[in-house]
Amino acid sequence: MEDNLARQRYLAIREEMFEFVTSRRRASYPGVPEDVAAEPAHDMAVMGRAFTDGFRVAAAAGDDTDFARYAELAADALESLVATRLKEYTHD
Repeated sequence: MEDNLARQRYLAIREEMFEFVTSRRRASYPGVPEDVAAEPAHDMAVMGRAFTDGFRVAAAAGDDTDFARYAELAADALESLVATRLKEYTHD
């Protein structure tokens, strides 16, 4: 499977998207030094990918899930995570 060109391309695109999301998230925290913004940006990208993968597996399994609702809840949870982390930064 490791030599499969389609898999290699998929993984390359996935990594490229991860880097894109991470860099965009880092830039979205105004006034926060890049080294501080890097951690919550990385966390957001990892958690977002985990949620997306989970939703994809659930859909493939035929789950009757309101994906829009849970995507919104996931986004709220991730934003809360970042807000908490950045609040910790401003109190240090």
